[in-house]
Amino acid sequence: MKCPRCLEFELKPVRVDDVEVDQCDNCLGIWCDVSELKKLVELDSLGDLKLTGKPAGVLGAPINCPRDGAMLDTVNDVKAADVKLDICPECGGRWLDGGELDRLREKGLLANFKNFLVTYILPT
Repeated sequence: MKCPRCLEFELKPVRVDDVEVDQCDNCLGIWCDVSELKKLVELDSLGDLKLTGKPAGVLGAPINCPRDGAMLDTVNDVKAADVKLDICPECGGRWLDGGELDRLREKGLLANFKNFLVTYILPT
């Protein structure tokens, strides 16, 4: 799969505990399939995931799902205004730009992010 932000770089699988997500080596963005983000958020250690990155491409520009090509919807976390979660309306996958997961962790908002996902985003 190609990075939805960089467009020319391939996403590489990264295993964290029993969860495998895909990360871009260029911008460090993270793609999570629908069930992966919930598991990722619950982990204490993020293993080999690289967390400090700067988004490539044009922030705010529409991006497409690396799985099915659908345009991703953007959802803002009201408690972390600088974190925008991009969600595929077709497959339910989630995109975090490089550094967003790190910013959530630095601000101590990982628990709030988890609650946000469970309440508003993740299917039951």
